[in-house]
Amino acid sequence: MGYNIYITRAEDIYENEDSRISLKEWKDIIRADNELEAIDKLETTLPNGLILSQEQEGMAIWEYTIENEKQKIYLLYSDGNIFSKYGDMMMINKMKKIAIKLQAKVIGEEGEVY
Repeated sequence: MGYNIYITRAEDIYENEDSRISLKEWKDIIRADNELEAIDKLETTLPNGLILSQEQEGMAIWEYTIENEKQKIYLLYSDGNIFSKYGDMMMINKMKKIAIKLQAKVIGEEGEVY
């Protein structure tokens, strides 16, 4: 398991009924940001050779290079929030830029604000 980082308008990511980011808003951000690519399926091959996949609406990928290594960050939409597994400060900064456009903030799953 990893640690999730969220873009949210809520004080508590689990109690955001009155402050949800809509799927349409998120899709508009993806379309307007040339660094983001909309995807509808994630796949990864496990060490035992099995393929784990997930399909859902509102997923995006952000690719960047740091120290000559290509990085991939997956951003997923769920219950009015956008989230990703914790990566690095480049990822946090990208999420902060997205949050500003959505009038939201970036928080960790334990409530710490970035």
